[in-house]
Amino acid sequence: MRTTALATILFTFCLLVACTRSEPSYKLVQADSLMQKSPDSALRFLREIYPEELRTAEDKAYYALLITQAQDKNFITQTDDSLICIAVQYYDSTECIPKQAKAYYYWGCIKRNKNNHPEALKKILYRYNPCKKAFRWQVSRTHL
Repeated sequence: MRTTALATILFTFCLLVACTRSEPSYKLVQADSLMQKSPDSALRFLREIYPEELRTAEDKAYYALLITQAQDKNFITQTDDSLICIAVQYYDSTECIPKQAKAYYYWGCIKRNKNNHPEALKKILYRYNPCKKAFRWQVSRTHL
């Protein structure tokens, strides 16, 4: 009897751990895949996502980054940096250097739109060297 109860608890725990999602929402990944070739479609797709549906901090940061990127690629002038600051704050706390660099780049673009050029330059160049090193390491690793 005790072994059955223990096995049931262990099975339930394993099932919960296995079903816990740790990757971004598939909708966000789909929008990201559209970004380079058709940013207008990516923006339309992102506008159909309600931020309230996003449950994790990772999804909220990814959404903030993608919507800012899509608006920039569609030549929509942005002067409010509250959305991109969500992404910057999240990616500063993680080791995802490419997304952190992208968040700082778009934060710099918003500063540029506000005619704050010195601050824009600081934001854009903030993650340049670490990103360049990470890219070099990734390229050298794939050519082994």
